[in-house]
Amino acid sequence: MKAGSPFGSPWTRYTEEFSLISWVVLVACIVASILVLVFVMRSSPREAVVWGLGEASISLGGLFASQGCSQVPVNTSSRTLLLTFLMMSVLVQAHYSAFLYAKLSDLRFTIPFRTISDILDDGSYLFGVWANTATDDEMKTTKDPLLQRLYQEHTLPGGLFLDNDEALKRMEKEKFLAVVSEVSMIQLTMNKPCRFIKLPIRLFSFPNGFAVRKGSPLKKIFDNAILKTLNTGVLSNYRLRWKLRSASCNNVDRISINLEQTMSAFCVLVLGIVVAFIVLISECIKHHG
Repeated sequence: MKAGSPFGSPWTRYTEEFSLISWVVLVACIVASILVLVFVMRSSPREAVVWGLGEASISLGGLFASQGCSQVPVNTSSRTLLLTFLMMSVLVQAHYSAFLYAKLSDLRFTIPFRTISDILDDGSYLFGVWANTATDDEMKTTKDPLLQRLYQEHTLPGGLFLDNDEALKRMEKEKFLAVVSEVSMIQLTMNKPCRFIKLPIRLFSFPNGFAVRKGSPLKKIFDNAILKTLNTGVLSNYRLRWKLRSASCNNVDRISINLEQTMSAFCVLVLGIVVAFIVLISECIKHHG
Protein backbone atom coordinates (compact mmCIF):
# COMPACT_ATOMS: atom_id res chain seq x y z
CA MET A 1 0.00 0.00 0.00
CA LYS A 2 1.02 3.64 -0.33
CA ALA A 3 3.19 4.84 2.54
CA GLY A 4 1.53 7.48 4.69
CA SER A 5 2.79 11.04 4.83
CA PRO A 6 4.45 11.99 8.14
CA PHE A 7 2.68 15.35 7.98
CA GLY A 8 -0.85 14.22 7.12
CA SER A 9 -3.39 16.44 5.44
CA PRO A 10 -2.77 20.22 5.64
CA TRP A 11 -6.42 20.70 6.66
CA THR A 12 -6.49 18.15 9.48
CA ARG A 13 -3.01 18.73 10.92
CA TYR A 14 -4.20 21.38 13.35
CA THR A 15 -7.26 19.46 14.50
CA GLU A 16 -6.08 15.84 14.86
CA GLU A 17 -4.12 16.66 18.04
CA PHE A 18 -7.43 16.33 19.89
CA SER A 19 -10.20 13.85 19.26
CA LEU A 20 -13.62 15.04 18.10
CA ILE A 21 -15.12 14.74 21.56
CA SER A 22 -12.22 16.78 23.00
CA TRP A 23 -12.88 19.60 20.53
CA VAL A 24 -16.60 19.54 21.32
CA VAL A 25 -15.94 19.73 25.06
CA LEU A 26 -13.39 22.53 24.55
CA VAL A 27 -15.79 24.66 22.50
CA ALA A 28 -18.57 24.00 25.02
CA CYS A 29 -16.29 25.10 27.88
CA ILE A 30 -15.39 28.33 26.07
CA VAL A 31 -19.04 29.16 25.34
CA ALA A 32 -20.06 28.32 28.90
CA SER A 33 -17.21 30.47 30.30
CA ILE A 34 -18.38 33.45 28.23
CA LEU A 35 -21.94 33.13 29.46
CA VAL A 36 -20.91 32.62 33.10
CA LEU A 37 -18.49 35.56 32.98
CA VAL A 38 -21.18 37.93 31.66
CA PHE A 39 -23.62 36.71 34.32
CA VAL A 40 -21.06 37.09 37.14
CA MET A 41 -20.06 40.59 36.03
CA ARG A 42 -23.65 41.79 35.81
CA SER A 43 -24.65 40.13 39.08
CA SER A 44 -21.61 41.17 41.11
CA PRO A 45 -22.23 44.31 43.25
CA ARG A 46 -20.08 47.39 42.67
CA GLU A 47 -18.43 45.85 39.60
CA ALA A 48 -17.00 48.77 37.62
CA VAL A 49 -16.22 46.72 34.49
CA VAL A 50 -19.21 45.01 32.93
CA TRP A 51 -18.82 43.25 29.58
CA GLY A 52 -21.44 42.24 27.12
CA LEU A 53 -21.37 39.00 25.17
CA GLY A 54 -19.24 40.52 22.40
CA GLU A 55 -16.64 42.01 24.74
CA ALA A 56 -16.51 38.85 26.84
CA SER A 57 -16.04 36.69 23.72
CA ILE A 58 -13.18 38.85 22.43
CA SER A 59 -11.51 39.08 25.86
CA LEU A 60 -11.68 35.34 26.54
CA GLY A 61 -10.54 34.65 22.98
CA GLY A 62 -7.53 36.87 23.66
CA LEU A 63 -6.80 35.00 26.89
CA PHE A 64 -7.06 31.71 25.02
CA ALA A 65 -4.40 33.08 22.63
CA SER A 66 -2.20 34.08 25.61
CA GLN A 67 -3.04 37.79 25.30
CA GLY A 68 -4.15 40.18 28.01
CA CYS A 69 -7.12 42.56 28.13
CA SER A 70 -7.17 46.32 28.57
CA GLN A 71 -9.89 46.39 31.22
CA VAL A 72 -9.60 44.19 34.30
CA PRO A 73 -12.64 43.42 36.48
CA VAL A 74 -12.60 44.81 40.01
CA ASN A 75 -14.42 42.16 42.02
CA THR A 76 -12.74 38.96 43.12
CA SER A 77 -15.43 36.72 41.61
CA SER A 78 -14.84 38.00 38.08
CA ARG A 79 -11.07 37.92 38.47
CA THR A 80 -11.22 34.33 39.78
CA LEU A 81 -13.21 33.29 36.73
CA LEU A 82 -10.74 34.95 34.37
CA LEU A 83 -7.77 33.37 36.17
CA THR A 84 -9.43 29.93 35.97
CA PHE A 85 -10.05 30.34 32.24
CA LEU A 86 -6.44 31.44 31.73
CA MET A 87 -5.14 28.35 33.57
CA MET A 88 -7.34 26.11 31.40
CA SER A 89 -6.01 27.83 28.28
CA VAL A 90 -2.39 27.28 29.33
CA LEU A 91 -3.02 23.57 29.96
CA VAL A 92 -4.82 23.11 26.63
CA GLN A 93 -2.04 24.90 24.75
CA ALA A 94 0.62 22.82 26.51
CA HIS A 95 -1.05 19.54 25.54
CA TYR A 96 -1.72 20.72 21.98
CA SER A 97 1.81 22.05 21.39
CA ALA A 98 3.48 18.98 22.91
CA PHE A 99 1.54 16.64 20.61
CA LEU A 100 2.16 18.85 17.56
CA TYR A 101 5.93 19.08 18.19
CA ALA A 102 6.19 15.34 18.82
CA LYS A 103 4.33 14.56 15.59
CA LEU A 104 6.42 16.93 13.47
CA SER A 105 9.68 15.58 14.87
CA ASP A 106 8.75 11.91 14.38
CA LEU A 107 8.87 11.08 10.65
CA ARG A 108 8.57 7.32 10.90
CA PHE A 109 6.01 5.62 8.69
CA THR A 110 3.46 3.60 10.62
CA ILE A 111 1.84 0.40 9.37
CA PRO A 112 -1.94 0.85 9.59
CA PHE A 113 -2.93 -2.79 9.01
CA ARG A 114 -1.32 -5.88 10.50
CA THR A 115 -4.13 -8.39 10.08
CA ILE A 116 -7.03 -9.02 7.72
CA SER A 117 -9.37 -8.05 10.55
CA ASP A 118 -7.76 -4.58 10.64
CA ILE A 119 -8.62 -4.06 6.96
CA LEU A 120 -12.19 -5.25 7.50
CA ASP A 121 -12.65 -3.09 10.59
CA ASP A 122 -11.40 0.00 8.75
CA GLY A 123 -13.67 -0.66 5.77
CA SER A 124 -12.44 2.25 3.63
CA TYR A 125 -9.83 0.45 1.46
CA LEU A 126 -10.29 -1.69 -1.63
CA PHE A 127 -8.27 -4.90 -1.65
CA GLY A 128 -6.70 -5.28 -5.09
CA VAL A 129 -6.12 -8.68 -6.72
CA TRP A 130 -4.86 -9.35 -10.27
CA ALA A 131 -7.92 -10.63 -12.13
CA ASN A 132 -7.96 -14.21 -13.49
CA THR A 133 -4.74 -15.27 -11.73
CA ALA A 134 -3.96 -18.02 -9.22
CA THR A 135 -4.36 -15.51 -6.39
CA ASP A 136 -7.79 -14.52 -7.69
CA ASP A 137 -8.82 -18.18 -7.94
CA GLU A 138 -7.51 -18.91 -4.45
CA MET A 139 -9.49 -15.97 -3.03
CA LYS A 140 -12.63 -17.19 -4.77
CA THR A 141 -12.39 -20.76 -3.49
CA THR A 142 -10.91 -20.18 -0.03
CA LYS A 143 -12.66 -21.68 3.00
CA ASP A 144 -11.34 -19.00 5.34
CA PRO A 145 -14.33 -16.82 6.40
CA LEU A 146 -12.16 -13.70 6.78
CA LEU A 147 -10.71 -14.08 3.28
CA GLN A 148 -14.18 -14.76 1.90
CA ARG A 149 -15.51 -11.57 3.47
CA LEU A 150 -12.44 -9.61 2.31
CA TYR A 151 -12.94 -10.78 -1.27
CA GLN A 152 -16.68 -10.18 -1.32
CA GLU A 153 -16.67 -6.75 0.37
CA HIS A 154 -13.34 -5.21 -0.69
CA THR A 155 -12.25 -6.93 -3.93
CA LEU A 156 -15.32 -7.61 -6.05
CA PRO A 157 -16.76 -4.06 -5.73
CA GLY A 158 -13.82 -2.68 -7.76
CA GLY A 159 -10.58 -4.14 -6.47
CA LEU A 160 -9.65 -6.32 -9.48
CA PHE A 161 -6.82 -4.96 -11.64
CA LEU A 162 -5.27 -6.12 -14.92
CA ASP A 163 -1.54 -5.41 -14.44
CA ASN A 164 0.97 -4.17 -11.86
CA ASP A 165 1.18 -0.67 -13.36
CA GLU A 166 -2.54 -0.21 -12.82
CA ALA A 167 -2.19 -1.42 -9.23
CA LEU A 168 0.59 1.09 -8.50
CA LYS A 169 -1.36 3.98 -10.01
CA ARG A 170 -4.42 3.10 -7.99
CA MET A 171 -2.38 2.79 -4.79
CA GLU A 172 -1.01 6.28 -5.49
CA LYS A 173 -4.41 7.92 -6.03
CA GLU A 174 -6.94 5.83 -4.09
CA LYS A 175 -7.38 4.01 -0.81
CA PHE A 176 -6.15 0.83 -2.41
CA LEU A 177 -4.25 -2.23 -1.17
CA ALA A 178 -2.85 -4.66 -3.72
CA VAL A 179 -1.42 -8.18 -3.78
CA VAL A 180 1.73 -7.71 -5.90
CA SER A 181 4.73 -9.98 -6.32
CA GLU A 182 7.69 -8.82 -4.25
CA VAL A 183 10.00 -9.17 -7.26
CA SER A 184 7.69 -7.06 -9.41
CA MET A 185 7.30 -4.48 -6.66
CA ILE A 186 11.06 -4.00 -6.30
CA GLN A 187 11.49 -3.67 -10.04
CA LEU A 188 8.61 -1.23 -10.50
CA THR A 189 9.57 1.02 -7.56
CA MET A 190 13.31 1.13 -8.20
CA ASN A 191 13.29 4.94 -8.49
CA LYS A 192 11.12 5.53 -5.40
CA PRO A 193 11.43 2.44 -3.18
CA CYS A 194 10.00 4.09 -0.08
CA ARG A 195 6.77 5.31 -1.68
CA PHE A 196 5.00 2.05 -0.78
CA ILE A 197 5.09 -0.18 2.28
CA LYS A 198 4.70 -3.93 2.64
CA LEU A 199 2.00 -5.05 5.05
CA PRO A 200 2.92 -7.96 7.39
CA ILE A 201 -0.16 -9.95 6.39
CA ARG A 202 -0.02 -13.57 5.21
CA LEU A 203 -3.07 -14.43 3.15
CA PHE A 204 -2.56 -18.15 2.52
CA SER A 205 0.18 -20.71 1.96
CA PHE A 206 0.54 -23.11 -0.96
CA PRO A 207 1.77 -26.72 -0.54
CA ASN A 208 5.06 -27.46 -2.31
CA GLY A 209 6.66 -30.76 -3.26
CA PHE A 210 8.18 -32.98 -5.95
CA ALA A 211 5.98 -35.26 -8.04
CA VAL A 212 7.44 -38.72 -8.72
CA ARG A 213 6.00 -41.97 -10.01
CA LYS A 214 4.18 -44.06 -7.42
CA GLY A 215 6.59 -46.51 -5.82
CA SER A 216 9.59 -44.71 -7.29
CA PRO A 217 12.90 -45.16 -5.38
CA LEU A 218 13.48 -41.43 -5.86
CA LYS A 219 10.83 -40.64 -3.24
CA LYS A 220 12.99 -41.76 -0.34
CA ILE A 221 16.03 -39.94 -1.75
CA PHE A 222 14.10 -36.67 -2.09
CA ASP A 223 12.53 -37.05 1.39
CA ASN A 224 15.95 -37.53 3.00
CA ALA A 225 17.45 -34.60 1.07
CA ILE A 226 14.63 -32.23 2.01
CA LEU A 227 14.73 -33.24 5.68
CA LYS A 228 18.48 -32.75 5.72
CA THR A 229 18.28 -29.22 4.26
CA LEU A 230 15.55 -28.28 6.72
CA ASN A 231 17.22 -29.71 9.82
CA THR A 232 20.73 -28.42 9.09
CA GLY A 233 19.61 -24.85 8.28
CA VAL A 234 20.95 -25.00 4.73
CA LEU A 235 17.58 -23.98 3.29
CA SER A 236 17.29 -20.99 5.63
CA ASN A 237 20.83 -19.93 4.76
CA TYR A 238 20.12 -20.06 1.03
CA ARG A 239 16.86 -18.17 1.52
CA LEU A 240 18.69 -15.34 3.29
CA ARG A 241 21.50 -15.32 0.71
CA TRP A 242 19.19 -15.19 -2.32
CA LYS A 243 16.56 -12.94 -0.81
CA LEU A 244 15.83 -9.85 -2.88
CA ARG A 245 16.69 -6.72 -0.97
CA SER A 246 15.02 -3.39 -1.53
CA ALA A 247 16.36 -0.02 -0.44
CA SER A 248 16.13 0.68 3.27
CA CYS A 249 13.52 3.26 4.27
CA ASN A 250 14.70 3.55 7.86
CA ASN A 251 17.06 6.45 7.12
CA VAL A 252 14.92 8.57 4.84
CA ASP A 253 16.14 12.17 4.59
CA ARG A 254 14.34 14.64 6.79
CA ILE A 255 11.43 16.34 5.03
CA SER A 256 11.15 20.09 5.40
CA ILE A 257 7.74 21.63 5.99
CA ASN A 258 6.82 23.33 2.73
CA LEU A 259 4.07 25.70 1.62
CA GLU A 260 1.65 22.84 1.04
CA GLN A 261 1.84 21.89 4.70
CA THR A 262 1.42 25.49 5.95
CA MET A 263 -1.16 26.66 3.42
CA SER A 264 -4.06 26.10 5.82
CA ALA A 265 -2.64 28.63 8.32
CA PHE A 266 -2.32 31.31 5.62
CA CYS A 267 -5.84 30.56 4.36
CA VAL A 268 -7.20 31.08 7.87
CA LEU A 269 -5.40 34.45 8.01
CA VAL A 270 -6.85 35.53 4.66
CA LEU A 271 -10.32 34.42 5.77
CA GLY A 272 -9.99 36.46 8.96
CA ILE A 273 -8.95 39.56 6.99
CA VAL A 274 -11.95 39.15 4.66
CA VAL A 275 -14.35 38.76 7.60
CA ALA A 276 -12.83 41.83 9.30
CA PHE A 277 -13.38 43.93 6.15
CA ILE A 278 -16.98 42.72 5.86
CA VAL A 279 -17.63 43.67 9.50
CA LEU A 280 -15.93 47.05 8.92
CA ILE A 281 -18.16 47.80 5.94
CA SER A 282 -21.29 46.83 7.88
CA GLU A 283 -20.22 49.06 10.79
CA CYS A 284 -19.64 51.99 8.45
CA ILE A 285 -23.05 51.51 6.82
CA LYS A 286 -24.74 51.29 10.21
CA HIS A 287 -22.91 54.43 11.43
CA HIS A 288 -23.83 56.54 8.39
CA GLY A 289 -27.36 55.20 8.36
